[in-house]
Amino acid sequence: MHQAAGTWLCPEPLDRARFVDMERRMRPVRNAVFGVVGLGVAGLAARWGWEVLAVFAVVCLLVPVVDLRMPASPRPELWLMALALAGIAAIGVAIAMTGGPTSPALPWLVVPAVAATAVFTTRGVALALGAAVATALLATLLTDAGGTVAAPSYVGATIVLIVSVGLYVHGLMRAEVRHRGDSVLDPLTGLLNRTTLERRFEELRQQAALGNAPIALVLLDLDHFKRVNDTHGHERGDTVLRDVAYELRKSLRSFELAYRLGGEELLLILPGIDEEHAAALADHVRRRIAEAQPGGLEITISCGVAAASGAALRYETLFAQADARLYAAKAAGRDRVFPVPSDAHRERVLRLVS
Repeated sequence: MHQAAGTWLCPEPLDRARFVDMERRMRPVRNAVFGVVGLGVAGLAARWGWEVLAVFAVVCLLVPVVDLRMPASPRPELWLMALALAGIAAIGVAIAMTGGPTSPALPWLVVPAVAATAVFTTRGVALALGAAVATALLATLLTDAGGTVAAPSYVGATIVLIVSVGLYVHGLMRAEVRHRGDSVLDPLTGLLNRTTLERRFEELRQQAALGNAPIALVLLDLDHFKRVNDTHGHERGDTVLRDVAYELRKSLRSFELAYRLGGEELLLILPGIDEEHAAALADHVRRRIAEAQPGGLEITISCGVAAASGAALRYETLFAQADARLYAAKAAGRDRVFPVPSDAHRERVLRLVS
């Protein structure tokens, strides 16, 4: 029913959003590198043996499978890590088949290891680099332990190359991620901003389509927020927004996304939740914010809720419907959710969040 929870590789929704964005950008480069490696193996097949070419051919066949599965997968990071580990394993087999500790294929381990550093966070980088180093040791020791111990130069140089290049690329990519993080996060509240909103919704829509699952939008607006700025000043207003964002994050699960659209207007994307349950969750958020008194003030919010599934699941349509219902909630007196949730759904949401 729900969007997949975080994994060890991407524990938070923002981690996965960053991974998906970086993977999409790096995909043409990654596939080109696989092509270059494949051509290199084909050119060396006469010397290395056609069995080595067969091993690489199997891995190359996995590339289109991974490219096909990732966009619709709730855990795309697992597919790409599996491809990276398969590439490392294939090179390990090639090392064992072409001389072990003196194999010319040893330096090739840097290719899939560094490819992983370009898209994964520190955990994924550690896993990929560790797998490459372990493969270098195992492929040589199991093939010719005596030769590896007696002449460790090739193996040692390969390990230094893997780790040093991997760490260097990882440092560059972390700087890029920080830069991109500044562009997708609202600096005041720490919520997501609208930069990648529609693209992320489209990814969620594709995942929901696999199981005909719904997605709900909740459009929230702080009631009479202009009065806060006019009466208490903009600094107090900023404190109110930060406190509201904090209460939002506490009320949502890891796969539920919160965006600041601008000013005091916020948006929740709730994958796998129908309209009635989304309205109940919005009402729970409304109550928590009122009880928290953000910025030490009596603050209320109004919410408009809309949900759909299947062919009706379109961002523009859902947003327009949620916006119309937000307007209806304000017209009815503010501090309310429209449509009004039932008591039964309120109780179920309380059980889920408590």
